[in-house]
Amino acid sequence: MASTSSSSSCKYNVFLSFRGEDTRDNFTSHLYAALCRKKIKTFIDDEELRRGDEISPALLNAIEGSKISVVIFSKDYASSKWCLNELVKILECKNMNGQMVVPVFYHADPSDVRKQNGTFGDAFVKHEKQFRDVPEKVQKWRAALTEASNLSGWDSMNIRPEAKLVDEIINDILKKLKARSFSSDFNGFVGLNSRIEEIKSLLCIGLPDFRIVGIWGMGGTGKTTLAGAIFNLISWEFEGKCFMANVREESEKGGGLVHLREQVLSEVLDENIKIRTPDLPKYMRERLQQMKIFIVLDDVNKVRQLEYLTGGLDQFGPGSRLIITTRDKQVLDNFGVLNTNIYEVNGLKYHEALELFCNFAFKHDYCPDDLLVLLERVVKYANGNPLALRVLGSFLHQKSKLEWENALENLKMISDPDIYDVLKISYNELKLEEKNIFLDIACFFAGEDKDFVLRILEVSNCVLNVLVHKSLITLSYSNKLQMHDLLQEMGREIVRQEFVKEPGKRSRLWYHEDVYHVLKKNKGTDAIEGIFLNLSKIRDIHLSSRVFANMSKLRLLKLYMPEHDDAPIMSSKVHLNQGLEYLPEELRYLHWHEYPLKTLPSNFEPENLIELNLPYSKVEQIWEGEKEALKLKSADLHHSDNLTRMLEPSEIPNLERINLSNCKSLSYFPLFFQNVNNMLSRVVRLDLSYCAIMEIPQDIGCLSSLKELNLRGNNFRSLPASIGSLSSLTRINLVENKLESLPASIGCLSSLEFLHLTRNNLVSLPISIKQLSRLRTLDLRNCNMLQSLPELPVLLSHIEARNCKQLQSLPELPSCPEELDTSILESLSKHFRPTASRKLTYFMFTNCLKLNKSGNNILADSQQRIQHRVVALLRQFQQKIQHKDFNDPLLFNFCLPGSEIPDWFSYQSSGSSIAIQLPPHCCNKNFIGFALCVVIQLEEGFDADADECFVKCNYNFEIKTPSETKHADDYCFLFADEFIESDHVLLGFSPCWNVGLPDPDVGHHTTVSFQFSLYYPYLASPRLHKLKCCGVCPAVLNPSKTKPTTLTLKFSASSEAQCSERARTSKSLDRSDEEEVEPSPKRICRYQPDTP
Repeated sequence: MASTSSSSSCKYNVFLSFRGEDTRDNFTSHLYAALCRKKIKTFIDDEELRRGDEISPALLNAIEGSKISVVIFSKDYASSKWCLNELVKILECKNMNGQMVVPVFYHADPSDVRKQNGTFGDAFVKHEKQFRDVPEKVQKWRAALTEASNLSGWDSMNIRPEAKLVDEIINDILKKLKARSFSSDFNGFVGLNSRIEEIKSLLCIGLPDFRIVGIWGMGGTGKTTLAGAIFNLISWEFEGKCFMANVREESEKGGGLVHLREQVLSEVLDENIKIRTPDLPKYMRERLQQMKIFIVLDDVNKVRQLEYLTGGLDQFGPGSRLIITTRDKQVLDNFGVLNTNIYEVNGLKYHEALELFCNFAFKHDYCPDDLLVLLERVVKYANGNPLALRVLGSFLHQKSKLEWENALENLKMISDPDIYDVLKISYNELKLEEKNIFLDIACFFAGEDKDFVLRILEVSNCVLNVLVHKSLITLSYSNKLQMHDLLQEMGREIVRQEFVKEPGKRSRLWYHEDVYHVLKKNKGTDAIEGIFLNLSKIRDIHLSSRVFANMSKLRLLKLYMPEHDDAPIMSSKVHLNQGLEYLPEELRYLHWHEYPLKTLPSNFEPENLIELNLPYSKVEQIWEGEKEALKLKSADLHHSDNLTRMLEPSEIPNLERINLSNCKSLSYFPLFFQNVNNMLSRVVRLDLSYCAIMEIPQDIGCLSSLKELNLRGNNFRSLPASIGSLSSLTRINLVENKLESLPASIGCLSSLEFLHLTRNNLVSLPISIKQLSRLRTLDLRNCNMLQSLPELPVLLSHIEARNCKQLQSLPELPSCPEELDTSILESLSKHFRPTASRKLTYFMFTNCLKLNKSGNNILADSQQRIQHRVVALLRQFQQKIQHKDFNDPLLFNFCLPGSEIPDWFSYQSSGSSIAIQLPPHCCNKNFIGFALCVVIQLEEGFDADADECFVKCNYNFEIKTPSETKHADDYCFLFADEFIESDHVLLGFSPCWNVGLPDPDVGHHTTVSFQFSLYYPYLASPRLHKLKCCGVCPAVLNPSKTKPTTLTLKFSASSEAQCSERARTSKSLDRSDEEEVEPSPKRICRYQPDTP
């Protein structure tokens, strides 16, 4: 099964058509917010676009660029000529382009819309008078209303409350988008629909049981494609889901099944999970048992994989489903999958095979008459295998009839057509260079980054494109080279067939037993071009000093530990007791984990070397004397404890990446001290962490292209002023040094985004730090001498200053409250996405005990600090909304020592829950969210480090108006982080926009219930802390009293306005945060206006 379709050109998922005066600030705002929460890209217009009677080009483009149009028919919809013109355009797109249309009848009778009665009839009386000279216009509007009202839609009079109507519409849209996406993503996948329906019948979606379905078949028959299509089609119905591809291959890599299980759990629970124990913690199993989960485990070949990854079949909640794809039916039988739940994927039927082959051979589903006979013969050889049909079709694309006949002659020579032989037809037509690249990828580089492979193999992108066009490789979204396992096996079989019984005469060696035999027996020949050996799979091996002497063509040599096991072995498995006399000059890629000698062979000439990796080696210097490695781009010698000398710049003028971390004997680094002819201009990444270098020399500024610099753990006491010359630097790590100050020139690092200063002796920071306009993260943890902070950059989103025990003051705030332009309201209405708020901005001052002592009570001005920060975030949001991928955080979190809720929080309660009544002046046009506060304290008897701790806040709106009751809900997290030594206050701001609050003159009674709970991502027994009390305060944007074109952020009640049920009297609320109780509607803190 294969696809020939192109990606959709639609810009939006949904276009909302509505009459603004009727529904913009109520139903449409609820629907829009719900669409955003589901990450459905939605176009909603603004008032500025609606000028005159004709639709603006911007709206026309938006309609044409949407997959679905939702038309909200309100009572006065037809009075708007703009809406009617919009509807005509929408139906035109439906009839011409297949756009889906969903009508919603909001307090409007569908019959009135269809027949233009009632208010719709009244509107048309006026239209017919105004357009008596162009009656065809009015007739077109009437026809559009009639057509739209006959479509399947939603009636607000039949579905109540309104929140349920919104949910139903969202689910309908999701289904339509899934179906649309499926038909687009799998256009050209022949025979897929019928197979999907058969598997769906086995899944029995909707039944409450837990069910496993196996998909079994030979390689290349489309098992993964089929499972992926079903996953795309139905996964939205499940709370947790994961598609784990290539289980067989991935489980053999470093980290193995442990790492795979972490990936599965992380995707299912939508968080970063790290659990290394064989059994899941009880709390984790309980979470999974309460969730409806859908997991696909693709290409499984061992029962052990299933047992470890699923952790027992009793851990999934009702309605959960598990799909397993495998080539081996015995795996399914042994795991207990019922035979009735196993779907065997057979080859395509003859007519399906013809259609698929034509899609690739001719780019359409029919064949020219003069090739019909040849076509039938070619398809016969593929035997219904989709992969073979795809490869053969790509191979014969744009070939002449004579070339078809020659290909058939080659296929005739296959007496018993095997899939490999059929696939090999396409391989045989490649040019020599293309064949070599294909075999290199099949043997060594499947799954590797494309740019890395291009660099190592020294080939152009054009060569890879040839392989892509011939369907021999694909390129993933993450830029990885992917190859179907059948094609990889074919490539490796081609190499194995070079010399079946003598691996030393083959061109490439990757199988550990073959490599072990060749190296141990010294059987290598000049035929060998590449050797990759996984050291974790072999026993100790003693090699001759001339083990590579006969391998003059060796280009690629990798003796490695798997990615997740890159750590020192107890002792090196590769022994060179007599040294090493020779390495081939053809070497481009040399990776040798725990290389056992002091230096590379003296006669080695590295003129072709592109990448040199010697992690955990015993080298003291890379080679003796000076040599030219003009092609060398990357050198990685991390944890080479004996290294004392690095190469000179003149030897490696084109080096771009250097990793010398934990080279604990390295005290001299020549790249710092020489800059001959600007030889260092290409270095972009330099890691010198935990070396023995005592100081940073002045001419570090010569590294003009440097982007990442890691100097962690080197005991530097100062930085040279020249560090300010590193204008390209984005990240610098100075953790665990002895820095007492930073130079003022650090403010010149115009590209710096991350500054890590943990565990230094800094007393203060230079005032120039505020000039770092791009700085996002400032890490000052455990700087025990730090006493104060200067004014910081506006865009800074993370400050980590935990355990700065001497810190007494924070930056001073502006004397006057900052103001916002009134256009921020429009920006929030159009562009704010609730999902963006999940990304957190946090300032952490955990255990900074002096912040609230000696008269420096930071909590006293916390209202101004939150106000200042939120305004800065809103201003930043408004400046960046034009960026396509804007996703900056609006959620703000501030943590510091303290044991009481600040007085300015008008609504307070002991314990972990509170319900409040919103002030009547809070409405959809000015309400923007809540300030939140909780006090967290350590439980008696616990002294363990909690590693990470979050406080989750769930809140629910109940909005009552004279005509209806509506509901809305959301949640946010406050970050508490590490072990606390005393009570701490967590302050934060959670944005909340477009929840549907009516205008003040409408009259509404709005109750908001809050439930705070503790959450530990990595602990199995999470009862280390408890929540002592909590508080909330609504935030609004009000017009400035002095400047009518500006707004100021205000909290809805001043410090004098007290809650009717303060924490002192709420004894009954003092219950554990772990009880998961619902907020009682009886415990409502009501708004009291400011006292005069």
